[in-house]
Amino acid sequence: VCYEYIDYVFESAASWKRPEWVSDHHAILGAMIDVFLHEVGHALFDYLDNPIFGREEDAADQFAAYMLLSLGRQDTPQLMAGIIYIYLHEAGVRDFSVLNRKRLRIVDHKQHADVHSLPLQRMYNTLCLAYGANPAVFREAVERGALPADRAESCAEEFQQVEKAFRKLI
Repeated sequence: VCYEYIDYVFESAASWKRPEWVSDHHAILGAMIDVFLHEVGHALFDYLDNPIFGREEDAADQFAAYMLLSLGRQDTPQLMAGIIYIYLHEAGVRDFSVLNRKRLRIVDHKQHADVHSLPLQRMYNTLCLAYGANPAVFREAVERGALPADRAESCAEEFQQVEKAFRKLI
């Protein structure tokens, strides 16, 4: 994990643009747990010589989210909020309502060539796994419009797919 990313997490958490639904503490802790679990996922895939369908970066994201959701921590919703915030911040989005606006935006095409999915894709995928793991705890994500209702319908199956892969491969 590079020091620049750690600096970025601390700067993002201290930003005046950080919304009230995530504390600076959880913005830091959630993002740090996520990145370290993501890297542990890479290490395990390599160590266990696991086959991976799709991109390894997406699999590492799924591993990190699954592990955090499986730890049984009481503050898991707040840690997930920290992870969601860091992805939103990276995408330059301050508020979920912005996600529902239709607009033409020219983006740097190189972002689409990166081995990592785009920050908003990572945010939606992580949020979907959280909702799929526990819809009652994460229902507010759908109510606030952070997770579109049509995506939320398949989140339980997405979580079960990751859980099955984890149990079989890890």
